[in-house]
Amino acid sequence: MWKTEERWRRRPMQRMRSCCCSFMSCGARRNAEDFAKVAMTPATQENAWLRQVASYWGMAASFVLQGALSEELFLRPACSGEMFVMLGKVYPFLEELREKLGDPESFLDVEKVARRSKWGRERLKFMVKRPGAWREKMEKRG
Repeated sequence: MWKTEERWRRRPMQRMRSCCCSFMSCGARRNAEDFAKVAMTPATQENAWLRQVASYWGMAASFVLQGALSEELFLRPACSGEMFVMLGKVYPFLEELREKLGDPESFLDVEKVARRSKWGRERLKFMVKRPGAWREKMEKRG
């Protein structure tokens, strides 16, 4: 009984981990068109992962914007580090992505939280540069 319950409780976290890994490592999606293709292709695993990660961080950011969660606590890297990686990945083409999706509010709450403080803006700037550095490192490894 205990093992079944333990596996049941861990499963959502393992799924979220898989979603985050997929989203963060999606080197092929380097522009709005590539992201839009995934977002507009329902019933695929990649689409489900994209929606789960984006909606999770959107919901968490909305808690901050509504005052239900401390912004100071939330912006700690241990709490929102993955959110900044996610936003950094799409931020260079966010406006174009919103147009392609026909949704001007895509990633909006996440963007608002990230840009509200000086620390958040600096962290976002750093994360925008990171995927390119990761790609270069991976290409050198060969």
